[in-house]
Amino acid sequence: MWRELGLALTPLGEEARVDLRGFTLDAPAHRDLRQACAKLGRLGLQFEIVERDGVAALLPTLDAISRAWLERKATSEKGLLERVVRRGVPQPIPRGHREER
Repeated sequence: MWRELGLALTPLGEEARVDLRGFTLDAPAHRDLRQACAKLGRLGLQFEIVERDGVAALLPTLDAISRAWLERKATSEKGLLERVVRRGVPQPIPRGHREER
């Protein structure tokens, strides 16, 4: 129906830039994210920031996880993980850059 009206879908939230120097989960605006992180922690999941030098060793594992998820969801990669896992560790993307799809 939306196509008949001349409308198009615009994907949102596939990639984001966050200045980690000032980021905190303590902000009221991040309540939902804080709760989601706490829930994942109770389930035994962990989050870790990996320095650039350590990323290459993780790529085969990330690739296997990504391919299994994509197969279960019957979908294809959206962008960032495609660049990282399938093509190797990327260089930083310049501010304001919009990737062509």
